[in-house]
Amino acid sequence: MSANIFVTGACGYIGGSIVAEFARHKGGLLESARIHAAVRSDEQAESLSTLDVSVVKIDLSNPYALAGYMIRNDVSIVIHTATSIDAEVVQNLITALKKRREANGKKAFFIHTSGLSAFDDNTGWPFGEVRDIDPVYFLEKQCTDSYIVDVLVAEQTQAAGLTGLIVMPPTLHGRGGGTWNRLSPQIPALVRAAIKNKQVYKFAKDREVVLTHISDLTTFYAQMAEAILQKRALPAGMSGYYFTVSHSVRWWDILDCLAATMHARGLVDEPTTKVWPSNAFAAEALGVPINFAHSMWDSSPKVVCVNKDLIGWKPVWNRERLLQSIDEEIDDFLELGVPKSSLLDSLRQARG
Repeated sequence: MSANIFVTGACGYIGGSIVAEFARHKGGLLESARIHAAVRSDEQAESLSTLDVSVVKIDLSNPYALAGYMIRNDVSIVIHTATSIDAEVVQNLITALKKRREANGKKAFFIHTSGLSAFDDNTGWPFGEVRDIDPVYFLEKQCTDSYIVDVLVAEQTQAAGLTGLIVMPPTLHGRGGGTWNRLSPQIPALVRAAIKNKQVYKFAKDREVVLTHISDLTTFYAQMAEAILQKRALPAGMSGYYFTVSHSVRWWDILDCLAATMHARGLVDEPTTKVWPSNAFAAEALGVPINFAHSMWDSSPKVVCVNKDLIGWKPVWNRERLLQSIDEEIDDFLELGVPKSSLLDSLRQARG
């Protein structure tokens, strides 16, 4: 019998790309798995009609509806990408998956999508460089107010008899493979702000940013799902952290390249960058609350990825390929516009 995989945020940038990757995957046990795509609206559901997946419009705040669906469809793997910060939703999903496990006694896996910006000193991380094989859970536990959801996943999956895995991507780039939101929050917002102001801006301090192309990230999820279906032993629970960095580059290199390329296309007045006049100006131009401007576009976590080798992940994108693809990033924004159903939406709402 084929496995059933339930993906939340199935029309988001990450979740939508995972659903598309899984639906089109060839080879291995994943090819025969049934993908269940959780969405929020009829319009989103319609967008997924071109893929061979089971689409469900479901309220993630309703644990009873979630449990009923998972039991009826014998869901064995949940991949949660809808939100990295809503503890209630995470708890509801874990509770529902636990009830499915209790109903038939089969093993169940909860894969939570978090983020590496948590480990940046700008956001209050006090421990410096960290590896995913370090005692990350215990370090986060000392900063519970900031890392409460990761800690909850590690503790509650273990308490529920589930296998918990926490995937932590860095800043992402590239066109997503999904059917709804296909843009990342960061680079398209920089393009939008530059067009609006006829100028590419940068923060006063240059920092090294860790990155991954969305296609490399979806490959990682596919390889992790395949490892689970093959019943391979993976670090889980309080040891189940997986950092997914493929390369790094200095922010100023990205922005210098962006300025030169946009100027050549007549989109900005100057081929060089200027420093943001103020944090308030940056936040307004980027469309986020002022406290998010630095964390989203000036993040520089010091991390080392080790557990990726257990998955067999070998990303194909690197610094040079990113800088050579800036034209594509601009084209994607001009074609697709601002990201929809994304992290930026919730931040704009918070901004009021």
